[in-house]
Amino acid sequence: MSDKLIIRKGEMEIINTDRSNLISVDQSHDGISFIFKNGIQVYATDNDMPIYTKDLIRNTTNSFPTANLTINLSNYNKPVLIEPTKK
Repeated sequence: MSDKLIIRKGEMEIINTDRSNLISVDQSHDGISFIFKNGIQVYATDNDMPIYTKDLIRNTTNSFPTANLTINLSNYNKPVLIEPTKK
């Protein structure tokens, strides 16, 4: 079973894919972008999103290679839910 990545904005589920499809997460001055395989880019614009929230999202995607991640772009204090998986 492969690790999953879910990206949400509040109750709306935007992305539900295998974690292996994610290439990188980058922050910008007005939001955060997710770059996936096959030329797919999801850019979330949020001028109110704090820098520490963007850092948490980016660092978590790099720091937990074997875990299911659920990212909620609406939750600035706890934007990522980590569910470790067995490998």
